[in-house]
Amino acid sequence: MVSMRTFSRQKKMAVIAALCSAVLVYALVRSGGSPLAASQRILQVKAPQQYLHNLWQDSWGLIAGDRDQRGSSRAQVEQPCKFLPAAVQPRFRLTREQVLGVLGKGGMTLESIVQFYRRWRFDTTLRYVLPSSLKHGLLGRVVELPAFLGDVFQREKLLMKTYDYDPRITSAVYYDAVGAALAADATIDDIVFPFSWYDWADLSILNDFIDLPQSEKPTADWVVNRYFPVDDLFKYESAFGRNLFDTDRARGLVAEYYHSRTKFPPIAPGAAIDADRYCRNSTNPFLPGFECPEVFPQARPEVYHLQARTRLYTRGPIPYSLTFLKLDAPSITVQISNTEALQKDGTPYNIAYSGMLEAYLKRNVKSFPKMPRRDYYFENLPKFENMWDAYFQRANKGPGSETVRKPLFLNLTEADFEFDAFTKLRQLQANQANLTAHQKGYMTALNYSLHSHYADCDKFFTEAGDSTDYQHLGHHFDSRFFRGAISYGEIRARLDALIRAWLSFTNSSNLVTWVAHGSMYAWMYDGLAFPWDGDHDVQMPIRHLHMLAERFNQTVVVDDPTVGNGRYFIDVTSSITSRVHGNGKNNIDARFIDVDSGLYVDITGLSVSSDPVNMRYDWLVEKFWQERNNGTAFYRDPNIIPGYTDLTPKELLEKEKSEKGNGVTELRINHLTDLQNELNSDGNDFAKLSAAERYNLNKHIKVYNCRNKHFTTFEEISPLRLTYFHGMPAYIPNQYLKILRAEYRVPDSFKTMSYHESTFLPEFRLWVLDKQLDRVTNSDSSSTIAEHTIPRDHIEGLTTNEVKLLLQNIAVLPEAEDLFVYLWNTRHITLFRQKEIELQYEKTLSRKKKADLLDTFVRGRRFNGIYKDIFQERMETNFWNNLLSMADVSFPQVLDELRKLHLNLAKELFRINSEMAMKELDWAAEFGEETPGRINFNKYGEHFFSMGERSSNAIFASDPVDRGQSISDLYRTDLEDKFKSKYNDRKTAAEMERKRKEEEERKRKEEEERKRKEEEERKRKEEEEERKKKEEEERKRKEEEEERKRKEEEGRKRKEEEDELNRKEDEEHRQSKHEEHQRQEDVSPVQVQVESIKERD
Repeated sequence: MVSMRTFSRQKKMAVIAALCSAVLVYALVRSGGSPLAASQRILQVKAPQQYLHNLWQDSWGLIAGDRDQRGSSRAQVEQPCKFLPAAVQPRFRLTREQVLGVLGKGGMTLESIVQFYRRWRFDTTLRYVLPSSLKHGLLGRVVELPAFLGDVFQREKLLMKTYDYDPRITSAVYYDAVGAALAADATIDDIVFPFSWYDWADLSILNDFIDLPQSEKPTADWVVNRYFPVDDLFKYESAFGRNLFDTDRARGLVAEYYHSRTKFPPIAPGAAIDADRYCRNSTNPFLPGFECPEVFPQARPEVYHLQARTRLYTRGPIPYSLTFLKLDAPSITVQISNTEALQKDGTPYNIAYSGMLEAYLKRNVKSFPKMPRRDYYFENLPKFENMWDAYFQRANKGPGSETVRKPLFLNLTEADFEFDAFTKLRQLQANQANLTAHQKGYMTALNYSLHSHYADCDKFFTEAGDSTDYQHLGHHFDSRFFRGAISYGEIRARLDALIRAWLSFTNSSNLVTWVAHGSMYAWMYDGLAFPWDGDHDVQMPIRHLHMLAERFNQTVVVDDPTVGNGRYFIDVTSSITSRVHGNGKNNIDARFIDVDSGLYVDITGLSVSSDPVNMRYDWLVEKFWQERNNGTAFYRDPNIIPGYTDLTPKELLEKEKSEKGNGVTELRINHLTDLQNELNSDGNDFAKLSAAERYNLNKHIKVYNCRNKHFTTFEEISPLRLTYFHGMPAYIPNQYLKILRAEYRVPDSFKTMSYHESTFLPEFRLWVLDKQLDRVTNSDSSSTIAEHTIPRDHIEGLTTNEVKLLLQNIAVLPEAEDLFVYLWNTRHITLFRQKEIELQYEKTLSRKKKADLLDTFVRGRRFNGIYKDIFQERMETNFWNNLLSMADVSFPQVLDELRKLHLNLAKELFRINSEMAMKELDWAAEFGEETPGRINFNKYGEHFFSMGERSSNAIFASDPVDRGQSISDLYRTDLEDKFKSKYNDRKTAAEMERKRKEEEERKRKEEEERKRKEEEERKRKEEEEERKKKEEEERKRKEEEEERKRKEEEGRKRKEEEDELNRKEDEEHRQSKHEEHQRQEDVSPVQVQVESIKERD
């Protein structure tokens, strides 16, 4: 039990302190030096006494419980209102009078302590143990209270730059303002108020920074890091009197110390942080010394928390409206006047500086403008009721008159799954002067979506999935509202409140939604989500998704203050007219986001689309093809632009190339090519059809899908069945098991089973961690506290007595206290679900009588949440800690009484389970019907499981059917078999024809190949012959040429020889003549004459 753990921890504080020290210094101790010195180096503490003081404060934080806000006890004695929210501050010391005021006249007796403990741990009804005051609450951070309240709101005086987050104050101010406006004859549409995230989200991490002198505030360089720099971290924590973070603290401190003192950069080698992109220094006195245009995505959760809250404060999305919920009544929506977070002079639009708080005090504090002598208390619940009274009077209607009671079966229409966005856009554009802010934003989004190709739709939602040391969980948190790492218990509590608020909101707004996917799978067993799921999944028809976008996109939903203090932001994507999977970046259409954690409900719309229908509906396709004729209509998607948004990525790329030529970048080409390849890889038979053919086909066969390729038929969805999920009225699809079996491997039985390191115990109708189950069974007899031993292998078939003993073990083991609390707080919801299963599968009643029985059983139930409101839980935890420190009762006495209480509650749980097994449970008394009915529900229902009974069941083998109806009738299996057979026959015939054609094609290609080869051989031979012929001709030519050249050479040589011979002969002749001439010179003229005559002769 918490109390037991608290007492044991208080006795062992020194041991805890030593353990904390060991975690921090382990890495450095091994390197030498004393642990104290090593710790001092990490913590940057010079004085050993200061180090020990800090260590002691950390240890006390572990004891006190909630460690999100921390201050030294001494500082709070000096300034008891400094560290707030005071009511939920674990270190805040209450006065004895405050504690006695809660407990009543009996005082701090043993009985009153136990009574408060039971109310704290085992009753989730919303009630506050401490009021919200003016002086010690709202003005708690003011150093000196002024004599005049008006001085608080004067900017130049800056008396109150900050005030601590108390959702009751903000809601009281706004409820009162709405009520006053309605009382003054204003209509809801006329009411407009300013808005600041400072009032509507917990930004308390910023307050201490804002209150620092400007010269001491942190700079952007300190903020933009993966880790908080240790050098200044402890300086700020010492000034604030609290730790800035505690979760995974040792790792954050040691990692920063390591990175800052080694050569390794904080991001990666060669990478650097662009600080100006994420954070900038600011001298605005209302800011913490900086503002964050963006959040550094790799920051650790605690650093991410500071950056994200700062960004939300100054740059967060300003909603169009505030929507106030009331159970079983229509919601009230008022518009927001500002579009920026800060006024021109840097002042925020919060209640303190927008005039709203001042106006509230004028209406409600008689002494205004003087400070009242006695404290004033903000009571938001009376203001809430006054607002609704004024609303109903203004509307001349009674409370709840506009709320239509949910039918057991909600019939949808085919029109719910279609939406003509172009027609809607034209209607909005024609009436722009009269549009609300929501409608103007919706019109802009429609225009953008209709004119965007699905290949180009960037991812709309961003998560904190890159946060260092938190990647495994960060993707479950919206990055804008991420508040750092929170405990498992807080995650479960916020998720519980989140889905309850979504169901309340859609009911009050007449929007159709149903639980889907993993959430529906979990509901099937116990009416609750799986304890390991980090979000919820719901679906809506596309028409209602557009209604959500037009009326409520960018609104902050404020929960009914009688239920909780949740605030939720609705965000719808800007591409909801694109209904195909596309590039896969926008499978989620909208989110319902918790603004104080970033946890969300995933919302997807179902519609007709041109995505290839899932192959499990091939028989419906065949049926349509068999029955269509020339008169069958061809339906076209009304939301496409022909020649653009209906193009495939390949066609789009070809279009862009034809228009831009070389202007299409390689990045663009790769993007569209990769997307086309991804689409081509789909082995679906219907992917080969054109987009227009697929849309027409899907509409005819009434198959609808979300953008993540989850297909469902109209008859599988409609009519929706009314049930309860997390204790709130909710719808699930008609054939939920058929849908689940198409998505998951659903076991047939309601039995013990293991999954995700957890075991489902049908006797308790809940999942238990395997490690925890080992402890509570005490199968190894190692526990000195658990009195009983249950063999671990008996878990799959516990006897009635073993169930009783197991409950007693869970009740007394300190480490199982949260499990025991959860078991108690879920008992009604889970038992209701078990009985609902019995009635759904009832086979003896007619369809009408069964429906009437279920209708009576479901209607009028009231279930509290399974967790307390977070704000209330922190307040009561703080009160419990104060109560223990003041009580003059011995710890052993308290422990003994709390043990008795737990065992009595375990006895009560066993009684309820026993009466359920014996069919003796008083359903009217136990489960809060509005008017206890006379029907004895124990008489009815299909028996499938009882505590202590060793039997098997197959209750989840199929969806429930009515008397005289078979599962074949429900699922139309005969028709499915008929057309599936025809489809398969046709597919087989088509496959055989394909193979025949492939064989013919193969043979044709082989013949072509043979002929090609023959032709190639013929050509080769011809070419060879031609080659040889040419070679022969060339050879002959060469021979002839050589012969010619040879003869020419011989002729030349012969001629040269002849010439040489002639030359020689001529030379000889001339020589002869010369000689003759010489002789003649020696003879008489008579002889010469005689010789001359001879020569002539």
